[in-house]
Amino acid sequence: MENKMTKEQALEILQLEPSATTEQIKKKYENFMRRAKFDDSFDEELVTKAYDTLMGYQWGNFEPDPVYLEKGINKKKIENFFYLYKRNLVYGIAVAAIVITVLAMILFGKVRYDYTIVLIGSLNIRDQAVMAEYYQELLDVDNVLVDYVLIQADSADGSLTEEGMNKLFGYFQSGEADLFVVTEETAKFLSYEGALNDLGQYLPQLGLAEDDDRVLYWYQEDEEEIAAAIHFGSNSIFTEGINGKAPEFVSLSETGELTENTKTIILDLLEQNR
Repeated sequence: MENKMTKEQALEILQLEPSATTEQIKKKYENFMRRAKFDDSFDEELVTKAYDTLMGYQWGNFEPDPVYLEKGINKKKIENFFYLYKRNLVYGIAVAAIVITVLAMILFGKVRYDYTIVLIGSLNIRDQAVMAEYYQELLDVDNVLVDYVLIQADSADGSLTEEGMNKLFGYFQSGEADLFVVTEETAKFLSYEGALNDLGQYLPQLGLAEDDDRVLYWYQEDEEEIAAAIHFGSNSIFTEGINGKAPEFVSLSETGELTENTKTIILDLLEQNR
């Protein structure tokens, strides 16, 4: 077993007098460690052990300074903690500040949209900015997001691409989308999945009767009528800048409600397609 280093041995190694102060011990240790950078024969480990012995830290199996065995916190413990770990402490504070800053940017730097419209279908949207600007003016709000999700090419049943599915269900889970614009096949598919809301209950507020030809109903096997979406046609702002099959039905997410803004947009679409 390694012998314990005594205080006398530590003083001899560091070339210090028994009356050496804490500051003198620190200064001598720092001088020795600077020497270690260019002297390969220097025993850095032995000097560190001597320093720790004098400063009261338990290194290996030697006896620590009695002050470190006392309960509670004292000035000497705090002083030496900061002396030995001040660099790590500074690094830790810096890393914590960076992490907090990044999280703040993610949480508070994200653009908050006053209204979000998601288009789902086989389409290539070129003028999202034009549509967003149109609906900002219509709703008299500052920020409108017009986003889109693609379905599989040549899909007859409204199947979504994997990327589109992840994006879409991200909207469903976050509840950030206010209005979905879909193809007929996709509307049916998402309704069966319980993702879209039944617009049937809102028809009277929109001035539509249940037998209006602009209302699309669909059914699930062995179930009663489960959902309704509203058909607005293909001559609206939604089709400007779009190539391919434009979505022509509007619906809400499962957690969505018919707000005044949504009502305004639906009525505007119906008016444009009379």
